[in-house]
Amino acid sequence: MSSLPNIHPFLVHFPVALFTTAFACDVILLLGFRQGWFDRSAVLLYAGAALMSAGAAVSGKLAADELAASTNGIRGGGDEAVVAAVAVHGDWAFFAVVLMFVVAAIRFEATWRDRMASVASVHRARLLAFAVAVLGQWVLLQTAGRGGALVYRHGVAIQEGAIIPERR
Repeated sequence: MSSLPNIHPFLVHFPVALFTTAFACDVILLLGFRQGWFDRSAVLLYAGAALMSAGAAVSGKLAADELAASTNGIRGGGDEAVVAAVAVHGDWAFFAVVLMFVVAAIRFEATWRDRMASVASVHRARLLAFAVAVLGQWVLLQTAGRGGALVYRHGVAIQEGAIIPERR
């Protein structure tokens, strides 16, 4: 993994994929496919997303600290605007992690209610989890957009001499 400056770029994709897949499962559940195994799968996906988001956030904090400490060899290290953008990305990431854990907890409770049923029911806890998951999807999109801008717009953590496509 010598091409990665740290593990953060590797880890960030897991919570995004897991949370989005779990959210898609919830949409399908609310549209009428309410099999118990499908409901339990969504809960496991939300739990996995929450746990992986914590790992991605910790690795991101370590990467940000490393970036702040070292400016030679990594573009964007000394620019105050970039440092501020990294901080804003971190704030959004923290909010995303909190929301993922909240959704996972509410969904666990909703699934626990239906643990003996072969068909998942739609009740307030499930609808609340869905509403928080909608907010979570939006926050996740904002976080990912800011993280992508750090790499592709500001060149953060890109080694000197790396080929970066020109902006048009």
